Amino acid sequence: MDLFSFQDDEESALGVEQGNITDSYLSQSSCLDNSTTCATSARIGDTDQTHCWIPASNDTSEWLMVELADSVTLRAVGTTGRLSDTSYVTKYLISYSSDGNNWNFYKESGEIKVTHF
Repeated sequence: MDLFSFQDDEESALGVEQGNITDSYLSQSSCLDNSTTCATSARIGDTDQTHCWIPASNDTSEWLMVELADSVTLRAVGTTGRLSDTSYVTKYLISYSSDGNNWNFYKESGEIKVTHF
């Protein structure tokens, strides 16, 4: 996964893939192998094709979080599946918070936006 913002109308990656956002700012609801660090395997471009985040269950309560130090306007979210097989997310929601406790879903035209693949 990577996140993209805009600055002076130019797209710029926020650094999930590049490592500018360090591992300590990535977390997940659960992990299939009970690892506490599998969110760090969600980075696009990992050379190990078996790395990816796989939640413990296949339901809508699972989440992957990227904590950002500053408020940004996201322009895009990049995702990829695990390259070694057919494991991938088919849809997701984006939520955001300024305090880590109160969360809001991203909406378009007043409706919660669900991204489908």
